[in-house]
This record gives sequence, structure tokens and C-alpha cells, in this order.
Amino acid sequence: MKNGYYLSVYSEVDPVANMLQISQRHDHNMALWYKEAKRVTLLRHWELERFTGFKQHSIAFFSRDDYLGFIQKRLAEYGLSLVDIVEIFGDPCPSERSACLAAVHQYPDISNHAIFHLYASLLSDTKLFHNETVVALAMDGAPDIVLDGSSRDKKYYCGAVSIRGNIEVFPVASPGMYWTAATRIFHLREGTLMALASASESVTLENDFFVDKIYDRKSSEKVFLQIQKLADRIMAYSAEDAGIKFSGFDPRFSEEENKISMVMKLIQTFSIHVVEEEIDAILQKYGLRGQECVLSLGGGYALNCPTNTYLMQKYQFKNFLSVPCVSDSGLSVGIGLYSFYRDDPSFEFQFENAFYGNAYPAANILCGERIRSFIDSVSDQGDPVQDLMDGPIVWYDGQSESGPRALGHRSIIADPRSIRNKDLINLYKQRQWWRPVAPIILEDFLEEWFENAYPSPYMLNNFVIRQEKKELVPAILHLDLTARVQTINQESDKALYHVIQNFYERTGIPIVCNTSLNDRGEPIIETVEQAFNFALRKKIEVVYVDGLRVKLKNHLAYELTEPLTRDESEFSHYTGSEKLMEQYNPFHLNHTEYYLYKFYDFMSGYDIRKETDARKIKRMCKKINDLMPLKKLVVDFLKSSEKQMNI
Repeated sequence: MKNGYYLSVYSEVDPVANMLQISQRHDHNMALWYKEAKRVTLLRHWELERFTGFKQHSIAFFSRDDYLGFIQKRLAEYGLSLVDIVEIFGDPCPSERSACLAAVHQYPDISNHAIFHLYASLLSDTKLFHNETVVALAMDGAPDIVLDGSSRDKKYYCGAVSIRGNIEVFPVASPGMYWTAATRIFHLREGTLMALASASESVTLENDFFVDKIYDRKSSEKVFLQIQKLADRIMAYSAEDAGIKFSGFDPRFSEEENKISMVMKLIQTFSIHVVEEEIDAILQKYGLRGQECVLSLGGGYALNCPTNTYLMQKYQFKNFLSVPCVSDSGLSVGIGLYSFYRDDPSFEFQFENAFYGNAYPAANILCGERIRSFIDSVSDQGDPVQDLMDGPIVWYDGQSESGPRALGHRSIIADPRSIRNKDLINLYKQRQWWRPVAPIILEDFLEEWFENAYPSPYMLNNFVIRQEKKELVPAILHLDLTARVQTINQESDKALYHVIQNFYERTGIPIVCNTSLNDRGEPIIETVEQAFNFALRKKIEVVYVDGLRVKLKNHLAYELTEPLTRDESEFSHYTGSEKLMEQYNPFHLNHTEYYLYKFYDFMSGYDIRKETDARKIKRMCKKINDLMPLKKLVVDFLKSSEKQMNI
């Protein structure tokens, strides 16, 4: 490859999908790279949800021109244009050297989706990759069909053993679809379900539940039915079954929450068992011991903190290799790294930190008419520690984070000593009272405060608080006394490190509460203006922006009651156009019909612009919906996608 700028893309162009506000994939994202000799640098990682406001962005671009225009706007912010880009990897607009084509040839039996998840984490630190033995797993829900139309007939997930850069890749099972099924059944996000699993003390006493492993489409359809039956059985429990079928309802929670918690405890247990069996088999086959290996995890299931920590503690892996954007939001990173690796296996790369998003200067906002009347004072001599003691504050700093978790640049932070702060944060974010707030801890104090802990810079691990410390930081603890920990050092985030260091010097607590800066149903806030909108609506008095302390006033006079609308022009401009609908979808396939039409290749020969073909497609979709085990999953997915557009 030549030296210069490269783009890797995980998105979709489809005019009909755009008008129907859907896509065959979610979490669209792009990455900008610079290559010089063997050294590759990630310059920016753009998650489309941060620009559009559509959480887990799942809307296709209408046209190639819109797609390229979106890229051009992002590049222009850095003085670049498309003519400066040597090559675009991935999809849309793959070139002949596209990573997706290469993956098809090298791994014909494994979905490209899994391969790119695998390489995103495996190659995130090439020093470790080239010098250590790495056990790697890429576990997700299910692959999309845009990158790889034949993925439905391949193995969905993969693992690998890499010995000093010599890789052997193989299929594995994944519990990811267990959680996908649960989200569709209960209409709750995975993070909420994960928290609820460990919250209520209710447990089922029945021990004959069983769920198969998932390797591919056929097994996933079977498992969805099993989880539906499992959920139906537990959701039918009544108070009369207490002590017989289950332990009893935890009075802190509603009856429904208790039942969901019981279901999710089982799913968490089944999930860990699946991953544990895969690792046991890998270690035995290759004659390895965990203590000699690095563990690399990719794919959406790697966001499951209890599993990650269980694996690290059971097998005593010597290091944990991952990226903050382990879900589909990081697939452009995996596409890019795989592309560079295919060209030169000895290339050099380091995922430096979590902060690869955009930065937005505060000056224009602070001086603008929209915000001026709400500013009481602006100072570069603030006292963040005192402000934390007074209540939660908005902390906005530099480039935004990659991935679904705020890691200190788009955060609400607070004093962990007061449970009231957790309650306030959950009120701000319109969340259930039992939802935990994560801690950021100075890395040097980690072992002093948490049992069997190790560095966790991307908040991908749960640790148990030491007994003598639990009363000191009630705001950051789950009800089972664990916490989803983020560690910080001076190199990873200098500004926030000094705040926490000063907080420790004045309180003896090397921890602050941290949660993402966003409202319910909203992606993490991206711009300064969005941050002020949030603070004013939630009656938060102090906002720190790139080190400036801004004290707000006149909150009651702020008239807006919803998050600011973000730039969705490329994705909503054509919605509702009868002329374009007549051109591209004249017989009005609905969301579900078009999704299934694109998903199943046996319909690919039909033309939706022909009346006879459209009627056949509608009949086939009706049969699929009537007979397919995944009917509820697909329909609920489309409903959630449609709802997402109306946030």
C-alpha cells in the first residue's frame, strides 16, 4: 500500500431502505487512517449515530452521492477531501482490493462480520500481537448480509489462536443471540437486562432449563424459540409458586422486574458456560495455559462485563486485549486493520485510547445568542472537586469517545460518596432507580478498592468492591456489590486524571461516578451545544468544557424540553416523497417486507418495481412471517427501528 490517508466504512446505500428508514445493518461507522511506511495511525472514528441522533444508527444512505457527501463533510473538518484518500475499504464503494473481498477468499466458511470483529481487537496492539500468544474470540448476535451476502450460510462466529503473529482461525459458538432474543422479548436494551440480572435477588428453583449453542442461522432460529419458551415459563410464575418454583419476589422490584431478572440470570449463566467451553476446548487443543496467554475479545458480546471478568479471573490470562468499540460500532476499525494486515502482516499499530471522535470548540457556542442569557460566569480557574461535592456536573472534554460507553469526555460525573447522586443521575437520564452508575478509579488504587482487579480502561469489566470500602462509595455499586469499572492513568486522560487525583487528596476517595452524557433513547452527546441543552433541561448548574468552568443560570426560562435535533439530512430528506416512492417502490413494500426481501437471497431475482413480482414478494413474506421461528424477532426489530426514528 502507498503512504497516505485511507478510509474504512461500515454502512449501506439503498434508496428504498432510506425512504423506509431501515438498513440491513446497525451502528454504521467509518474510520480515517494515515499510513507512513509500516506505521498506521487511526485519526478519527466516526459513529453515524453521533451525527444523526438515531441511536445505533440503522438507516441506509439514499444514494452514492449522499454517502460521498457525508464523507466529504467529515474530511473537510480536517482540511481533507476525497481526492486525498488513497483507498476506501469495506462497504459501500469497495475497491478491487477491498477488505471484504479478501476476507471471502481467505475465510470462505466464516462470516466477514465475525472476521472483522476478530481483527478489530486482535490487532489493536501489534506489539502484543507479534510477541505474545493470544486467544481471541469474536462473539456477536448475527452477521449482516451487506458485507457478505452468503453469511447466512456460513458460521456466524469465530475464534483464533495467534502465536507471535501466526494466526489460526476457526468457528466457535456465541451466546450473543441469547441476548438479542431477550431484548426483543422484553423490549429492553442489553445493558438494562444485564443490570437487572444482578439486581433482584429472585432466582428460579427449577433446574431443567436448557438452551442450545449457536453457530449459524439454523441453530439461532432454534435457540430463539427455546428462549421464548424459557421466558414464557418464568413470566407465568405467580406468588403461589414462591418457594416451589422460585425463591420469592424481591420486594424492592416489581413482579415483572423480578421475573425478567430470573430469566436474565439464567441467560447469563448459559452465556458464560458457552464461552467457558469454547476456551477450554481451545486451550486443550493447542496445549496452552491461560497464564501464558493474552485474551482478546471482539463483537457485541464483549460488552458483557461479568463474562469478561469471569474469564480473566478463572484462566488468569496475562492481559486483556480489546477496543472500546467492540460492538458493530467498531467494524470499520476491524475492516481497516484487517486490510492493513493483509497487505503487510508486520505493520505497526496501537489503539492509543478511547478518544477518536470529533472535537468541537466551545468559543462560538459560549458567545452565541442562544446560550448567552443562560451563562452566569465563565472561568478557567474552576474547582471541579468542590463542584463534584456540590452535585453532579457535566464534563465535556476534547474528542468524543469511540464505542457505546462514555469514558470521560462526554460524561456526567459526581461524588460517589452520596447515593443521592446516583438517584439524581438516573432521574436526569430517565432510568430505573436500580440502574448502577459506573466508577472511574485511579489505576494505582485499583487493587486497594476492588478484589482480583486489573486495568480496565474501556469499562469492560466488573469487579467486587472490598468489604471495608463498600460503605464509602455507595453511588457506584450494583446491588450485588460489583461495579463496572473504568481505570484511568495520567497518560490515558490527563485532565480528568488530575481532577480525580485532587478529589482523592481532599476526600481520600480515588473514584468519581461516571455515566454517559445523554438522555433516554439518545446517543451520547457529541457537540458543546447539545451538552448545554442537556444541562439546562436537567437543571444542572455547572458544565466544564475543555477545562473552562461554565456556571449556568435561568434554567426555568429555558424553553426546550427535548434533546437538540442533530444533522439527519442525508437520512430523512427523501422520507415521505411520493414521487420517489413511486419510482423505487411503486407497490409499497412495507418495512418488514422489504427487510425480508433483502435478507433472503431466494427473493433476489424478483424486481419490486414489477407488480407481479411485488405481489409474489408480499405473499412469500406473509408465509415467512406465519411460519418462521424468528417472526417475532424480525417484526420487533423493525418496530424498534421505526420507533428509533421518532425519538
